[in-house]
Amino acid sequence: MNVGSAPRPPEALNALMDATERAVSRNGLRRTTMSDLAREMNVARTTLYRQVDSVDEAIVLAGARAMYRFLDEVTRVPPSGTDWSNMFIDGIVDLLAQRFDNPLLRRLVEHEPELLGEALSQDGLSVVVSRLAETVAGVFETAMATGHLGRTDSRLMAESLIRVILALMLCRPIGDVREMVEFMLSPMLNPAAPGA
Repeated sequence: MNVGSAPRPPEALNALMDATERAVSRNGLRRTTMSDLAREMNVARTTLYRQVDSVDEAIVLAGARAMYRFLDEVTRVPPSGTDWSNMFIDGIVDLLAQRFDNPLLRRLVEHEPELLGEALSQDGLSVVVSRLAETVAGVFETAMATGHLGRTDSRLMAESLIRVILALMLCRPIGDVREMVEFMLSPMLNPAAPGA
């Protein structure tokens, strides 16, 4: 199972997913064991095995939780009168900042690049990108319908934007991140008033 096809993890597993993030950030993806997770949760391994069968399963759960949190944030309907341009820019800048706070992603990018290479060369990441793009395209459709974005292929726009964001997550920009994001989004953001 990969993150992109994983269902939303139940909140009852939050302690497990939190422990997974802590253990992996300390030990690495390949060196974390079920004993590490049990110790991190302060439970017996037999208790842990009632929740998951492997460290890989725990990592997929933690990754899926992060993905669903992102999707929840992206699909939140903005209040009336929202400046959509700033909302998009702020959202991407916040997302990039969160990348450096996520222990799984940070460990992968900074300490285990060979695993990152494997992940990038497999179809699993494409599934995640496709799933994210499907959701983000819906947000773009809403923005287009209200005149906040120029009319275009919302799905292609969403997937392109997600791929650029992934590149920025993997290769942290030097300089002002907000300035780069504003420059990147300026061609797609419609400065016309809503309904124009």
